[in-house]
Amino acid sequence: MGAIFSLLFVLVFASFVIRTAVAALTLTGVSNDLARLQAISAFTGVGFTTLESESMVNHPFRRRVMMVLMVVGNIGIVTAVSSLVLTFSGTDDSGEVLERLLYLSLGLALFTALLFNRFAKVHLHRMLRTMLRRSSRIILKDYVDLLQLHAEYAITELVIHDEHWLAGRRLSESGLSKEGVTVLGIQCADGSYVGSPRGETSIGVDDRLIVYGKEAALETLGERRRDAAGDVEHSEAVGELRHERAERAWEEHRRRREGEETGVGEVGAAGGE
Repeated sequence: MGAIFSLLFVLVFASFVIRTAVAALTLTGVSNDLARLQAISAFTGVGFTTLESESMVNHPFRRRVMMVLMVVGNIGIVTAVSSLVLTFSGTDDSGEVLERLLYLSLGLALFTALLFNRFAKVHLHRMLRTMLRRSSRIILKDYVDLLQLHAEYAITELVIHDEHWLAGRRLSESGLSKEGVTVLGIQCADGSYVGSPRGETSIGVDDRLIVYGKEAALETLGERRRDAAGDVEHSEAVGELRHERAERAWEEHRRRREGEETGVGEVGAAGGE
């Protein structure tokens, strides 16, 4: 039984390491799909194409992530194989073998259910990204300064499932710009790509939207569903942005008036002298 628990622990640990690496790579501007491919490739040691390899090794932080995955992957695979061998060795009793096989099957079924659970994936990915941001300095050389990605803004990939609030809508109908969210491009389900999409562009199921905006707004949009509650969330987001912009405009107006009054006072004082 100890070997079975050891094997399951190795699988859970490997999954956590890969997900952490995916979260780290997405913070450097890599798409979620490509980050997952690179992480699994490095962990298992199967390799990847030259172009993708260059995009990893030319970036110092990505290179460190790949090195950690390669080392941990080799250790994890050896440990998993050893645990699997020990699980079914040392006994000739067919009943005991069946019992161990049953426990192993149940453990793998539970592990698979957690691995592919959408709720668990979304919140674990969000938690890992937050932890990585706070615990490390990830340098984005391409567009971090231009788009203020080191602050509260982010670029992320949004997968549109059949129950998502955006599914079936035109971009102009979505009102995303009123929420402060900009769609930079759409990777369509048929493989085509639409850069800088216009208002008449339709958003289909399984499309992938590359969106830019504040992290909080993007996270809320990612979980929005096509129902009345989703419409309410959109209205609230629009209202919050309007309120924020009004406060910012008032603050700028106040500072400008204070500057003008200070300037008048300085002129008056100079005249009195």
